[in-house]
Amino acid sequence: FNKAAIAVQVERDVGIGSPGFQARAPRVEVLQNLSAGSGAATFLMKDLDSGKRFVRKACALHGHGDTLKRLQAQKQCIERYSLYPCKPPLVPRILAESEDSLEYYFDLEFLEGYKELAEYPRDEQLRAVTA
Repeated sequence: FNKAAIAVQVERDVGIGSPGFQARAPRVEVLQNLSAGSGAATFLMKDLDSGKRFVRKACALHGHGDTLKRLQAQKQCIERYSLYPCKPPLVPRILAESEDSLEYYFDLEFLEGYKELAEYPRDEQLRAVTA
């Protein structure tokens, strides 16, 4: 997992020597490959600056159209389920989303001790899926 470049928007007629210009790639470490055969790569990662762990789901753009559509649909489902008020949360928060010329990915917060929907009481399960 290695990004080759990062894009930076530079203010016109100012250049890269201006104050406030910072081009730096995020410092992350892959802790574990969680991929399970869906076609999308899933990694448990750690932000080396903050020390926080997160999950990244990624897919190459070219030659993986079906996987890309499934991954984008999964992100939309997560957004929809995040509207359901449940303690602890029913789904992790989406932290970031990115698409470049090579890949699409989104980052999810890592929930320690995550509880799946099947483990909730039946009435809460029904409210979640019909909301």
